[in-house]
Amino acid sequence: SDFKGSSSYNILVDYTRRWINSLGAEWKTQVNLGTPSGIYSEFYQPLSVNRLFFISPRVQWKQDPVDVWDGHKRVAEYRITRYEGGIDFGIQPWMYGEAKVGLQFGKFRADSISGDVDLPRDDATRGAIVVQARLDQLDNVNFPNNGYQAQFRSISSLDALGSDDEYNKVEGRILGAFTFRKQTILASLAAGSYIGNDLPFYDTFTLGGIFNLSGLSSGQLRGQTMAIGRLITYHKVGSSFIGDLYFGGSLESGNTWTADEKNFDLSNLRLAGSLFVGYDTIFGPLYLAFGHADGGYNAGYFYLGRPF
Repeated sequence: SDFKGSSSYNILVDYTRRWINSLGAEWKTQVNLGTPSGIYSEFYQPLSVNRLFFISPRVQWKQDPVDVWDGHKRVAEYRITRYEGGIDFGIQPWMYGEAKVGLQFGKFRADSISGDVDLPRDDATRGAIVVQARLDQLDNVNFPNNGYQAQFRSISSLDALGSDDEYNKVEGRILGAFTFRKQTILASLAAGSYIGNDLPFYDTFTLGGIFNLSGLSSGQLRGQTMAIGRLITYHKVGSSFIGDLYFGGSLESGNTWTADEKNFDLSNLRLAGSLFVGYDTIFGPLYLAFGHADGGYNAGYFYLGRPF
């Protein structure tokens, strides 16, 4: 919640059945109740005993509310419902991360909740080739102290696979964590763009929310390209049997750009920052934060989950 109308509450039920066969296959199913809501199921099948190569079929149904903003004013809200299925072929070299390529097929539908938004159409079909790679050497998934992480993802939506919209979308993220005594600094950079045709309404980039231009509402900025850099620092001030307590702050700069604007125009980067109290609880990282963005945007946050 940002205490000013943009709130989402979610209950997640996660069940994983392990060692289904002698190669260590796993079947994971997640059910989300709330916002967003959905069901996700994935079967992970290693192709050898050392698990170097694997295949992974998956299906998903998901509903996401999307807000449309005009400056400080939310002018419309609609819901995107997506049905997706696919299969990946991947490699997992030791414990450093994974890389995979796969086929993805899906249907998307947009339904108006309030206001009036001009969408090119209210439904679409996509068949795409998806390439993903992840390198993860962080020492803590919630409040890392040291290590690094890098991610890359590309989607090529093709007419030959039955897509209504043919486009290419690429995005990448890097993050490094450094600790000096009890003071930790996280430095991260993320960017994304389209190649060729414009991105459709259901797959554009968004910014806004805690540590994502704090002070803005979630998804307040939307565009064809995106870039954001962040410095986050926190100090461990105490420990208890249910987790560690941190005080910290962040400095963030970035923006999104439409197809009519100059991509990655550094002259119009937005500036934002936050102060927060973080608690690494048994339910996940909990944040109580205040965020401010240029232009007079302020927001308070009560956030349970991983924002970076």
